[in-house]
Amino acid sequence: MLKTQRVSKIRAPPHSEQFDNNVAGIFQRYITQFPGLQFCLNTYKHRVSTEDRFNDGVIYYGSPDIQKRK
Repeated sequence: MLKTQRVSKIRAPPHSEQFDNNVAGIFQRYITQFPGLQFCLNTYKHRVSTEDRFNDGVIYYGSPDIQKRK
């Protein structure tokens, strides 16, 4: 039997100036309910980062903007 693995892609991570932090707690509660969640990926900060934003084991990886790369 195959194990479900999920990745969440979001534009801006929670607790950033582009994320509506009024819903950060609700977002965290819903995102942790996905079975097999591996990590969340965001590109807003345009730099490499690795953070456990809620100290719940869900890792938020930030990646640089790759739009102009060839």
